[in-house]
Amino acid sequence: MAFGQPYAVAAGVVVVDGVSTDKRWLVIICADHGEAFGEDGYHGRGIAHPTVMNVPFAAMLA
Repeated sequence: MAFGQPYAVAAGVVVVDGVSTDKRWLVIICADHGEAFGEDGYHGRGIAHPTVMNVPFAAMLA
């Protein structure tokens, strides 16, 4: 799983590594918007394009 911001990945690793191991955890990671990387010629996130409106989401059991 790859995310665009290294500091966000590092913060997520700290959270997942810090959870108690005597219980099962559901970890959910999501964003407030997506970002266009050239889809249909669009770049960025301040646009009304389906790529931007789809919110990145990941879930895992730890």
